[in-house]
Amino acid sequence: MREIKFRAWDEGVAGQSPRYFTWEQLFKLSVSLRTVFDNGGLLLEQYTGLIDNNGREIYEGDIISIRDTYEIGSGTAIPEPYIIVVDWSYSQSIGYDDCLIIGNIHENPELLK
Repeated sequence: MREIKFRAWDEGVAGQSPRYFTWEQLFKLSVSLRTVFDNGGLLLEQYTGLIDNNGREIYEGDIISIRDTYEIGSGTAIPEPYIIVVDWSYSQSIGYDDCLIIGNIHENPELLK
């Protein structure tokens, strides 16, 4: 069974710099969570239950590079990397062994171009 957990992207509430919070860190904040959520300062991203080749947990909003193998006419296979932005619906179908987190949609928007 998959562990249910979240992380939260903070756009910079209360004069803070934008950053990620783990679920545990959210509960240690001195500001009321309700106040933060009501002001639209946090965006929750759910853990997919998957890990990358470096053992890092893959969350919604992560940008991952997947290396897959494609057959060409002569029967030879060449690896082709491609990039995916993980969302909850897509993460259910990822079954690749060779994927790496290369960034996320908030801190690395340039990877989406």
